[in-house]
Amino acid sequence: MDFSIPHNHPALSGHFPGNPVVPGVLILEAVLVAASQQTENRILGVVQTKFLSVLLPDERCLITLTHSIHGLRFSCAVNNRTVATGLLTLANDQP
Repeated sequence: MDFSIPHNHPALSGHFPGNPVVPGVLILEAVLVAASQQTENRILGVVQTKFLSVLLPDERCLITLTHSIHGLRFSCAVNNRTVATGLLTLANDQP
């Protein structure tokens, strides 16, 4: 799944004026939407997230999801540049 945040999104006006970047919370929201479409399991939370580079308004960002024994791993990238990685915990992963 891919997504982009339009340059006129309300969250961008204060993040950062004159040089806007997409806030991490909007990236995580897109990841959660993509994950909920890929798995029938309830998502319990975000266990780990690393933001590795900025996402600019209107950039197309590809979300890749991979099941692991620890949950659902995600990676967000623009072309070959990784923007964020992390791990989601799923309900069936709990003892």
